Amino acid sequence: MRSTDLDKYIKSRFYLPNIRQVYFGLKNKSSKGIDKIGEDVFEKQKEIQFKIIKTKVLNGTYKFSPYLEKLKLKGQKKYPRVISIPTIRD
Repeated sequence: MRSTDLDKYIKSRFYLPNIRQVYFGLKNKSSKGIDKIGEDVFEKQKEIQFKIIKTKVLNGTYKFSPYLEKLKLKGQKKYPRVISIPTIRD
């Protein structure tokens, strides 16, 4: 896919109703990411966050946050599993 085709594709997908739809599909995930912002806090500022996401993606400045890593123990004498948790915005 050429750069101009990719730009057109991204612009056709990143509008507010699509961003809202993705958010509501992922809602009710209880884990908080590295920013420690939970669903309750994000819910209060979601419209502002959606506009920030759209603006940053379309102008090419959106950066993903580092994942919060947690270790999940699998049992004695076994290596733990690393769980990576993204922020709600990501």
